[in-house]
Amino acid sequence: MSRAERAPRLVLRFAVFTALGLAAAAAAILVVVRQADTVQAEREAITRARLTTNAVLVHELLPSDLMRPVRIERRRQLDRIFARGVTLEGTLRGTLYTPSGRASYSTDHRLIGRRAPQPRYVDEALTGTVVSQLTNAALGSGRVLRTYVPVGLGPKRVPGVVALDQDYAPIAAAGGRSAWLIAGVLEGLLLILIAVLVPVLARVSRRIRQHVAELEHAATHDDRTGLPNRLGFVRAIDATTADADGASFVVLLINIDGFREINDAVGVENGDALLAQVAERLRSEFTDASIVARIGGDEFGALLTRTHTSQDLETFARRTRRALEQTFHVHGIAVALGARIGAALIPEHGTEVDTLMRRASVAISIAKHNETDFEIYDAGHDSSDVSRLALAAELREALHESQLIVYYQPQADFATRAVRGVEALLRWQHPTRGLLSAGEFIAEAERTGVVKDIGRFVLETSARQWQEGSALGLSLDLAVNLAAVDMFDTSLPDEIATLLARNAMPPEHLVLEITERTLVRDERRTSLVLERLRRIGVRIAIDDFGTGYSSLAYLRRLPVNQVKLDGSFIEGIPHSANDEAIVRGTVEGRAHEFGFGTPPTADDGDPDDLDMPLPHDPATFALAARGPRDARPERALLQADLVAARRGLDLDLTAAMAVGGGDGVLSWSGQGAARRAVVVNRGRASFEVDLAEHLEDAEGPWQVALDTGAAAYGGDGQSPARVAGSAVVVPPATLVLLIVAPD
Repeated sequence: MSRAERAPRLVLRFAVFTALGLAAAAAAILVVVRQADTVQAEREAITRARLTTNAVLVHELLPSDLMRPVRIERRRQLDRIFARGVTLEGTLRGTLYTPSGRASYSTDHRLIGRRAPQPRYVDEALTGTVVSQLTNAALGSGRVLRTYVPVGLGPKRVPGVVALDQDYAPIAAAGGRSAWLIAGVLEGLLLILIAVLVPVLARVSRRIRQHVAELEHAATHDDRTGLPNRLGFVRAIDATTADADGASFVVLLINIDGFREINDAVGVENGDALLAQVAERLRSEFTDASIVARIGGDEFGALLTRTHTSQDLETFARRTRRALEQTFHVHGIAVALGARIGAALIPEHGTEVDTLMRRASVAISIAKHNETDFEIYDAGHDSSDVSRLALAAELREALHESQLIVYYQPQADFATRAVRGVEALLRWQHPTRGLLSAGEFIAEAERTGVVKDIGRFVLETSARQWQEGSALGLSLDLAVNLAAVDMFDTSLPDEIATLLARNAMPPEHLVLEITERTLVRDERRTSLVLERLRRIGVRIAIDDFGTGYSSLAYLRRLPVNQVKLDGSFIEGIPHSANDEAIVRGTVEGRAHEFGFGTPPTADDGDPDDLDMPLPHDPATFALAARGPRDARPERALLQADLVAARRGLDLDLTAAMAVGGGDGVLSWSGQGAARRAVVVNRGRASFEVDLAEHLEDAEGPWQVALDTGAAAYGGDGQSPARVAGSAVVVPPATLVLLIVAPD
C-alpha cells in the first residue's frame, strides 16, 4: 500500500472523534443534570417533611410524647394521627425521639424504646437544624430519605425530634427524567452536525490525499529526470530486499565523468536536458533492474537481482558505459560522456542500505584510482573506515592529556658536517596504537580544525626546551612547521613575538617552515603574514620544495631565507651525472642570486644521495619532549653535546646510532686505544647495551668504566648507570659518559 493510500481518512476520523466527544460530553451533562435534579427532589422532600411536622404534628403532639415511651392508648391515638396526616404520598414511617435519642413513638412499634440508629443526626437536629439522611429501608427493599425535624412542645418548649422516612424511588426518578431528555437532545444535535459536515469533509479528505500523494512523489523522485531520488532509491532497496526472503542483489552506482565541467560549458538548462537523456538511456539499458534512480548531481543508481557472476557484471558495466559514450544531442550540441561504475553485493557487503551505498561509492573511487570502468567493492581498499573518525575525535583529548610529543631531528651543515640546528617533529604516543608519526593524523587535525592548537603546542614546547638548552650552553637553530591555517592567521606574528620574549630566544634562531602548497593558496594574505614575521627577525623556510607547486622565480616575491628540497627532487642524483649537474647548478645559482645565507638543505634525503653520513632514521637521535612532568629526557642529547664539549670530546651527533629498542642513543668519540661513548636513555624503562657489539672493528678484549668526572644529570659524581663487563645498564631518563679501553 502506498503512502497516499495510507493518508488520513478525515471523514471517518471526524465522525468517530466527534461522536466520542459529544457522547462523553452528553454523559457528563447527564450526570450533572441528574445530580442537580436529584438534589432538588431531595430538597423538596425535606421541605415537605418539615411542613408536615409543623402543620400537623406540632398541634397534635403532647409534651409527654417527647419525654418517655407512650402508653398503649396514646400509641393508638398517635397511629390514627400519623395515618391521617403523615404517612401519605410516599412517607413510609414516622418516629418521635426524646432528647436522649430514644424513640418514644414510631409507626413501626418495634422501634419504640430503642435508640436512634444514628444518634448524631438526632443530636444535630436538637440544635434546631433540619437534617436528612439517605439510608436503606427497614421494611421491604430500596432506599429511603430520612428527615430529622426539630420540635418544641408546650409552654416549656419540650424539645424533641420527628423523623420521617420517605420513599427515595420517586425522588431519583424525578432527576432521571430531565437527564434523559437532555441526552436525547444532544445526540440529535450530533447526528445533525455529522450529516452536515460529512460531505464537506469528504471533499477535503480527497484533496488532502491527492496532495499527500503529490508531496510523496516529489520527496522521492527527481524532478529533472522523473527517476526516484536518493530517498526513493533507499526506500525501494529496503522494500525489495525485505520482501525477497534472503535473495541476493547488486547495488550499482554510476558516476558520470566530468559532468560538472559539461554543465558549466553548455549551461544549466542544457545540462538538465542532458540528464533526462541519460536517465532514459539507463532505463533502456537496465531492463532487468528492480529500480533505476538518480541519487546525486552526476550519480545514478540501480538495484539488480543477483543472477549474474562477477564476470557478467563486468560485461554489463562495460555495456552500460558504451551506451553512455554514444553521443548525446542537446539543443544542437553534441556531448559524449564517460562513466565509472561501482558495485556492492547483498548480502556479502552488508544489508544496511547506508553501508551498501557507501561501499558502492568506495568501489567507484577504486575504479577512478585504478583507471578502470567498473569495480566491485573490496574491503582491502576501503580506507574510509570509522577508525579515522575515532582518531580525529581522540586528537583534542590527546592534546590536553600530554599524549603529543615533540621530537627533534638534527640538521647538519653540508660544508662542515656539524649539527647547526634541529627541526621539531610531532609524534603522538597513542594509548592503544603506539607511537604515531604526524603523517598518520595531521590530515585529520586539519579537517577538524585542531591543527591550530597543535601548532601552538609545538611552538610553546620547542621554544621552552630551546631556552633550557641555551642555559646549558647550546646555541642551535630551531625549525618548526606551520600549517596552512597558521599562515592565514594575522595574530600569529604577535604570538610569535610574545613567545620569543617569554623564552629569551633570539628571533634569528627560530625558523618557521611552510610548504609550497600553503604559499600558492593565497599569496596576498600569506605575504602579509610572512612580511610581519620577517620584521620580527625570524627566518622563513620553504618545506618540500620541488613537489611542483611553485618555482624558484616565484620566491623572488616572498621573504624566504631557506629552501628545503623534497626527497623526490634529488632522487637518483648519485646515478645520473646530468641530473646532479642540473640540480646543483639550479639550486646553488638561485641560492646565491637570492642571497640565501646558507645553501638549501635536503629534506628526507638518503645519506648515500647526499654523500655524507646523515642518519637513516631521524628518530634515531630524536629528543623526547614530554612536558614539565617528564623534563629530564627532553634535554638528553643537548646535555650530551654540552658534557662532551666540556670534556674536550669531539661528539659527532650525526654519527649517533639507536640502541635500547629505539629509546636510546649511542655516540662514539675518539679513536685508537682509548675511546669514549655517550649513551642516552630517553625512554621510560631501563635497557642494557653491550658495547662490544659496536667495537667489531677493533681488537679486544675491552674494559668499560664510568667517566665519573662528567656524571649524568647534576654533575654530583654519582652515576645512576651500572657497568657489567662490556655492557652498561642505563636507567630511564639518564645520560652516561663511559671510558672504553683495552683490557
